[in-house]
Amino acid sequence: MYKSLNKDSAASLAVKKKSQNNYHESDEVLEEDTLPGLTLADSKQAVKFKNNGAGLSVRNGAPYNLDIVTPVTEKYTADLIPPGNATVKDGAFSLGINRFRQADGTLTKTQEILIQDDSDLARLISSDVRVSLNREERLKMVNDPVRRVFESYYAKFALEKYLNDKVMLDFYYKFSSDQFDYISDKYLNPEIITSFNNAKSGSSFEFDSQLGGFYHRIKKAINTLDVSDEAKGKIFEIYINRYINLSLRNDPRVIDKLPAGHWDNVFDAFKAPGKGRVEIKVDEGDMFRQADSYALGILRNFDVAPQDLILKDDITYADDYHGKLTAGKSTRCPDRLEIQDPFHRDAFKEDSYMKWLYEQGTGTYINGPSGTILIEQGAIRACKELHHDMTAEAMEKFLEVQALMFIYLDGGHSMHEISYALRTEKVQQKMAESFPEKVGVNKVGNNLFKDEVILKRSAAATVPFLRSLLQKDRLHQEIKKVYLTK
Repeated sequence: MYKSLNKDSAASLAVKKKSQNNYHESDEVLEEDTLPGLTLADSKQAVKFKNNGAGLSVRNGAPYNLDIVTPVTEKYTADLIPPGNATVKDGAFSLGINRFRQADGTLTKTQEILIQDDSDLARLISSDVRVSLNREERLKMVNDPVRRVFESYYAKFALEKYLNDKVMLDFYYKFSSDQFDYISDKYLNPEIITSFNNAKSGSSFEFDSQLGGFYHRIKKAINTLDVSDEAKGKIFEIYINRYINLSLRNDPRVIDKLPAGHWDNVFDAFKAPGKGRVEIKVDEGDMFRQADSYALGILRNFDVAPQDLILKDDITYADDYHGKLTAGKSTRCPDRLEIQDPFHRDAFKEDSYMKWLYEQGTGTYINGPSGTILIEQGAIRACKELHHDMTAEAMEKFLEVQALMFIYLDGGHSMHEISYALRTEKVQQKMAESFPEKVGVNKVGNNLFKDEVILKRSAAATVPFLRSLLQKDRLHQEIKKVYLTK
């Protein structure tokens, strides 16, 4: 299972060099007065930039490496960022917080648990014990590639286990197909269905441009699973059907047909402080990082990783941009946005997701609490007549396979980001209101990622990777000592 590391070696450098040189003719450093403009969504003020000398200023028609010389308001904290304190880094809004692994010889909590053979692996998923980490320890925790590898392996192995079970495969497929038919009949007009079917066939992605960016990549990622061709075809359909569920949240034509109050209070976790990422809202779209990535799971494009968590197929993204000011619909979720300072005041507030995450001590950070899993839960609630005879446990199993796809295929969220969203009190109350007769429905989401066999297998696959990293760090320190003594 474990193969050689994708270290900063000739192999990985070749991949990085290929990504960095994959520019279109539009990729040129422009003079300051010809830089593409962005408009702040709140104030309608133009954002002004200056070239920071970091190389390419504009890529694919979008700001790429520039200093921001306009006061801007950060989206989630409402902090006013003075001129010169923020940049655009590789296309994403940045406050300069470290995103890279810290090789200082100390172990993260995840690494400590993995390296102890007699440890309780369930503590990697959730723990009643709270830890106190300083700022550097928090950064080390969220930037730990070992944690990302562990979660990616878990999602891969769990998908393979569930999809290789014919009974479970048929259950997941029927659940998804029946729900798709129900939503189509009750909530969608013919135009939406036609647009979706065009996207599903790969002929047009007017239905969802992000699906267009991920469509072919997802097929390649599914092919890395050790499952039958039948299972690969069915999991692709389950994945694609998820996009019709998004219309329940995002399309006004559909939202108006839902029961009154269907989404009330569901997304309160996103309104609370401590979401964890930094962003500015501009009229031109999302300021996502432009990052070609060969990673699987929740690994970032620059993370060191085992070779079996890297796609061998060529993946290119430049064709997605087409000169749009803000680019990156094809950029994988782990690479899109930067993290907030782990010692920001919001990370210490009682209703903060980041406070809970850092006190767990074992998680990582992708995008903050998962809104997509809440939409999946909302889709189940929108089909409550269809699922009248379904048990709470069965609903949770379907949500779990969706969560595993988020992790392994999209890299969309970490385990903690998914579990936290489903376990908030108001979200679980919504399930209880929709299915008042069902036993345990108010606990759906409490038992994700807890398969003991898969936990052990994932740990066994991750430990050799961890030991290789530690050996590399020791060698680095020895070389450094020799150099410093000369």
